[in-house]
Amino acid sequence: MLDINDTKIKYEDNSENKNHATCTCEPLDRGYGTTIGSSLKRILLSSIQGAAVVAVRFNGADSMEDQLEGVKDSIQDIVLRLRELSIKPVEAPIKAVVNVEAGAEDTQVTVADITCEDQEQELEILEPETCLATVKAGGKLEMELYIESGYGYVSAEKNISAPEGTIALDCVYSPLRRVEYKVQNTRVGNTTDYDKLIVELETDGTISAADALRESASLMIDSLIPMWELADTEIEEPNPELNNVIYQTGNEDDEAADASGRADVLDRPIEDLELNVRPANCMKRAGIVTIGDLIQKTDEEVKTLRNLGSKSFDEIVDKLAERGLKLKKAE
Repeated sequence: MLDINDTKIKYEDNSENKNHATCTCEPLDRGYGTTIGSSLKRILLSSIQGAAVVAVRFNGADSMEDQLEGVKDSIQDIVLRLRELSIKPVEAPIKAVVNVEAGAEDTQVTVADITCEDQEQELEILEPETCLATVKAGGKLEMELYIESGYGYVSAEKNISAPEGTIALDCVYSPLRRVEYKVQNTRVGNTTDYDKLIVELETDGTISAADALRESASLMIDSLIPMWELADTEIEEPNPELNNVIYQTGNEDDEAADASGRADVLDRPIEDLELNVRPANCMKRAGIVTIGDLIQKTDEEVKTLRNLGSKSFDEIVDKLAERGLKLKKAE
């Protein structure tokens, strides 16, 4: 195998456009170019944080098929433009508003007209001159935008962040517009079948191409650390008896069975319940991190979690029952 010190990196970006860059890595052992290139592309497209408009509410319209009075553009066209906004990641969900009233002439509504409802929150959207809609003379456009940070792509059907009464949007959180890689042969001495990896990427401007590539490489390294540490870890044989812990009690209301084993289960993360995406996300948003956190909630408290439906509630109850657990009784 090649000495890692023999591998060189060449990074080239456009002096006028830092959002586009090409990175060349060579030489690599045969097969490593595809392995590294494919992994980097996957991470770049799925795991670099961005922000997007997750939902919108129009004053005077309830669905995508409605037409806004006094506005030239259709709601479908406005939504498409909102999806394409380049928004820098936000620390917490933001509610932004647009309130534009045209005078005697038609008036363009631009990104610069978007303002945070909470003035203490920071919102940065690139290309403020971008047109969102045109309001007819004497007309008015009022809308509320709900903006959140996230990763990858989430379809409107799976968008659980949309508040009730809003139009949910397909969310393209990823700040990467394009990622391509190719592998070519390169020479080392008399050997000509080593790999040369060329990665080309372009971002939306909310993160530079260099930072995106650096972050993706860091994420890849972090994901491999547990395997690297395996050599220094004493591997224990799995105990199948711990896979399904059922607590047998003489009285249904008696919660004093096997305190040590119970404490171990209650400290486990909520992911151990193997819930579907919707209920799992609802609980994360509510700050329910462990199984112990969950069983401290009453039926009513869980049912009222935002965007949690009756089917998701039944799933939670069933998963707890499989482990001999249940939600807290109401006082």
